[in-house]
Amino acid sequence: MNYYKVFLASILFLLLFPVTYSLAKTKFVFEDQMNDGNSLFFLVELEEDDELKVDLKAREDGYFHLYLFDERPTETHVNMDNSIDSDINKDKVAHDAGTKPHINYTAEDDQIYYLQVILQKNGPDFFKMEANEKLSRYYLPQIPGYQVEIMMLSLVLSIGIIIYVIKKKKIISSSQ
Repeated sequence: MNYYKVFLASILFLLLFPVTYSLAKTKFVFEDQMNDGNSLFFLVELEEDDELKVDLKAREDGYFHLYLFDERPTETHVNMDNSIDSDINKDKVAHDAGTKPHINYTAEDDQIYYLQVILQKNGPDFFKMEANEKLSRYYLPQIPGYQVEIMMLSLVLSIGIIIYVIKKKKIISSSQ
């Protein structure tokens, strides 16, 4: 009878241990390759006093920048010559650069934070980024600068011309 209880306890432990171990492991790992002047964006939702730790390691000699923002970025701030625009510094809440940059930040509010990875020089290079929170890829919207008024006017004119042509065909076909 005791062997039966030990056997059941062992089976239960062997079944539940991998599940609890995998749930307890919350480390986020992302690996990719970048070229000079490219950037990637990630977002993470943090509650007040949550700590975000991000470590990035270049495989070779890539010089990376890690920027953390508390507002949604609308541009990359990377110039055509791969230099970084100084305006990025007024929006950041944390920054580090090098072949092994890291960020350790404690959230001040419950909100979404945005992480930007930039390879400035010595690329292309592979990198591995690890974080203690789950990060999601974020893509800057690439919306062309069309004015809404012009788009609506062209849509109304197109629909008007189509209706006119259809009515004209109905009039011609009914008179014959």
